[in-house]
Amino acid sequence: MRTTRVFLTSGLVLILTAAAVAQLENAYWRFEEGPAGQPLPTPGPDGSNPESILDSINANHMTTWAGFTAPKWTNLVSTAVVPQTGAPNTLALDFTPNQDIYTRAKPIDSQDVTAFTLEAAFMPRTVDRWEVIVGKDGKPSAGPEQTLALKVRNDTKELHIELFDAANVIHGVRSKAPLVAGQWYYAAVVNDGTNLSLYLDRNDGQGYVLQGMDPTPLSGALSAMDGTWTIGRGMYDWNVTDWFDGMIDEVRLTNRALLPSEFLFVPEPATLSLAGIGLVALCRRRPLR
Repeated sequence: MRTTRVFLTSGLVLILTAAAVAQLENAYWRFEEGPAGQPLPTPGPDGSNPESILDSINANHMTTWAGFTAPKWTNLVSTAVVPQTGAPNTLALDFTPNQDIYTRAKPIDSQDVTAFTLEAAFMPRTVDRWEVIVGKDGKPSAGPEQTLALKVRNDTKELHIELFDAANVIHGVRSKAPLVAGQWYYAAVVNDGTNLSLYLDRNDGQGYVLQGMDPTPLSGALSAMDGTWTIGRGMYDWNVTDWFDGMIDEVRLTNRALLPSEFLFVPEPATLSLAGIGLVALCRRRPLR
């Protein structure tokens, strides 16, 4: 929830949009640290491993892995402003294979989680390989699949969300059509504890479109399997793999099932409405000529 206030001072309209005191987001990684072209710092010889990617909401900061190269900050972003919040968006992360980041914290890991929404902007360089955009490590069943993976499929080129519910039963939803390399996409995974839905904005003017829902009801939102949250790679049969090749921007985890109107890349109606009210008020204060 956000609060929006309009002030009329010296004929100027000042619109401030801020997060409410009681935050609903569990984690929000914006990748705004930079500078562009600079790789994230890697673990030092003394064993230090700086948390260079900050969680703008809580303390779920991210770092790189020892023994791997690091992704770079880039000014090739999905959009200059995040529509839902109005925040400037100046940097994203540029990943190539064998590069990923992770958090030591646990933004959504509790058995008590009843619902959540996962959002991410991404631009794949290729759709000809398995690539995980956001994942949660672990292997809740006898099969090889990890706890959660938002990924590009090698076989169908589709976007696919796959996860295990609280009963460790696997569920999944795929996009309606294949992805295209070099195109920015906005994805939103909505899990209300019973239903799993996938939304995708293809930057074609249609906004977020529901891709589908898993036909089998979930038994709780997410497996309690203790696994690390990662960006830029997946896990298969306990082995790290399926690195992403491309740009990732604005990743958010929210501890409830969001409405489509609340997704990151949808303009906030309240902000737009109050902006209009403020402008009308300003016009009324101008003297007639």
